Amino acid sequence: MKECILSEGTKTVDGMEVGEDVTRLVVPSGAEEIEDFAFFGFEALEELVLPEGLLRIGACAFRECKALKKVVFPASLREIGSSAFMDCTSLESAEFAGGGPEELETEVFCGCKALKKVKLGASLRVLSAGMEIGGTFEDCLSLEGVVLPEGCEIIGCAAFRGCKNLSRLSIPSTLRGVGEESLRETSLEEIVLPEGAVTFWKAVYGCEKLKRVVLPSTVTLLSYKEFGGLPSLQEVVLPKKFEEDLDLYFQKEDLSRIHITFI
Repeated sequence: MKECILSEGTKTVDGMEVGEDVTRLVVPSGAEEIEDFAFFGFEALEELVLPEGLLRIGACAFRECKALKKVVFPASLREIGSSAFMDCTSLESAEFAGGGPEELETEVFCGCKALKKVKLGASLRVLSAGMEIGGTFEDCLSLEGVVLPEGCEIIGCAAFRGCKNLSRLSIPSTLRGVGEESLRETSLEEIVLPEGAVTFWKAVYGCEKLKRVVLPSTVTLLSYKEFGGLPSLQEVVLPKKFEEDLDLYFQKEDLSRIHITFI
């Protein structure tokens, strides 16, 4: 194993003094930022040690580090840039100690096909924040269950799109919106949103195992054919405001087989 321990006193890490053949990287205490693209494509990197006090990990900082297996983020961390760990195809575990960032940007873990264990920070408010196309956990094919912390308000666009084995998603009472294609092609069987949620928009296209959806009276926004083409769907609970225009949200041929109630 080739280890690299960066120099003490380094506040900003740019990767320039590290060879691409390093297998273990220790970021020293006192470091506050890892720059954008700092370790992009370091395919030999297997182990990463991040210090308490680190505030920011830049965009694409560890993208395509294909041997990296685990990452533990310090409680001090406040920002992770988009695509920071994208296509780390051996990454199995990602854990946020303490509060962690309030927002996780798009594509942070996109394409991490081996990712099985995720522990999100208690301060998380928004998944898939930002302007990129891909979701925070898009195409994490091994991900089976995620607990969103109390305080989380938005599951942003494409957040879990293509997570085909995701069958358990713990939704907090604070959730207010579920964004476009955020749960597309997952294996969820039931989705129950809390009172106070407002938006449910093109969220479940391609969810072939979905059986039950419960939306509270506070939801005001649904997309066209939101519940169309879902072969396993058996029950939907909707706000009464949507009762008159069911043809907009369902396929006509499905209305006779799906039990729909209003609140």
